[in-house]
Amino acid sequence: MPDRFLLRVLTLALRLTSLLSKLGLSLYMAAYLSLSDIGIYGLVLGAVIVVCAIIGMHVDFSVSRELVGAPPDKQLGKMRDQAVFYGVQYVSGAVLACILYSVDMLSGKIAFYILALTTLESIGNMTATNMVAMKQQVRSTTVFFVRSASWAIAISALGIVDAGFGQLNRF
Repeated sequence: MPDRFLLRVLTLALRLTSLLSKLGLSLYMAAYLSLSDIGIYGLVLGAVIVVCAIIGMHVDFSVSRELVGAPPDKQLGKMRDQAVFYGVQYVSGAVLACILYSVDMLSGKIAFYILALTTLESIGNMTATNMVAMKQQVRSTTVFFVRSASWAIAISALGIVDAGFGQLNRF
C-alpha cells in the first residue's frame, strides 16, 4: 500500500512539474523573446500540433486498446506495426517538407523544427499511451515529463544564462 501511495505522489509531482515548467517557459518567453520570435514559436507549435494529429490519425489509441490484456508477444507485434506505420508517416512528412522548401513555401529551418518536433512529440505520445495500456503509469508519466517539461526547463535556463540564445533567428 505505501508503494502505491508513493507512486501516485511521484506521478503527481511529475505532472505538476510539467505544468509549472510550461508556465516558466511562458514567463521566460514573455520576458526575453521579441514579439516576432513569439509569433514564430506560436506558428511552429501550432504546426506541430496539427501535423501530429494528421500524421498519426490517432492510431496510437487503437493500438493501445488492443494492447490491454494481450500476451507480450502480441503486444510487441502490434507496437512494431505501429512504429512502422509512424515511420512511413515521418518519411512522407520529410518528403513533403522538402517539396515545400524547394518551391519556397517554407523556410528550411522552420521545416526542420516542425519535422523534428513533430517526430519527437509523436514518438513520446505513442510510447506514453502504450505504457498506460500496459499498466506502466509511472513510466508513462516519466516519458510525459521528458517530452513536456525537461526541455522547457533547459531552454529557459539556457536563455537566462545566454541572452543570445533567446533569439530564434539565431538558429
